[in-house]
Amino acid sequence: MIEADATRRVLEVNERIRMVEPVQTYADESRTRKGTKAVIRFPVKVGDTWRDEFTEEGEFRLEIGGYRYDYEEVADSKAAGWEEISIGAGTFTALRIDRIAIWRKSNPRLLDKKSALAEHMEPPKPSRELKGATVSQYWYVPAIGRVVLQAQAQTKWPQFVEGSSLLKNPSANVIELTGYRDSKIDCTGEKPAFAQRSDAPPLGFAVMPNNTWTWAFQMRAHYPRQTD
Repeated sequence: MIEADATRRVLEVNERIRMVEPVQTYADESRTRKGTKAVIRFPVKVGDTWRDEFTEEGEFRLEIGGYRYDYEEVADSKAAGWEEISIGAGTFTALRIDRIAIWRKSNPRLLDKKSALAEHMEPPKPSRELKGATVSQYWYVPAIGRVVLQAQAQTKWPQFVEGSSLLKNPSANVIELTGYRDSKIDCTGEKPAFAQRSDAPPLGFAVMPNNTWTWAFQMRAHYPRQTD
């Protein structure tokens, strides 16, 4: 996290992508979004359910080049219950949010047609698309007003991804809080208990690397367009 205030938090992902999260929804900001995204809908209590639906432009950047694409998502979320979790920053009582998002990525567009990425990838066409799902869990701690642990896995078949084992899923990416400080709480931080970055192919998709757009879509998480 590189900056924060009462309404939003600004994070840097992979040293290349700047993400802005509104505190009231935990949804990353997007300059092209049509519709609503709400990872958490406040006020929230155990048993609450909600659905959100939106479209926007996605963007991914690498050292060898970048691309944009069209993105559609429909997601169902539920406040599943209270859990005690022990992570790098300490032990907390957290409300677990379960979320299943069904998405479609399509119409890839290179940012630079002369880049090394352009030479590597198959020619982009509007017909290139991939449909899949992202299964996520978030552990929200009211005492410090933020999500302290989140796990996320992409898959073709969300019904085969067990939520109870998402933290141990080799294809899941897990982010956790390792330190926290405000006027009342000071967590100096220890080694992460669950954090992991996965390079494993998502369940149900191709397993052999290739230069197709479907491979790029399946292996890279969605990020909304942030640049002009």
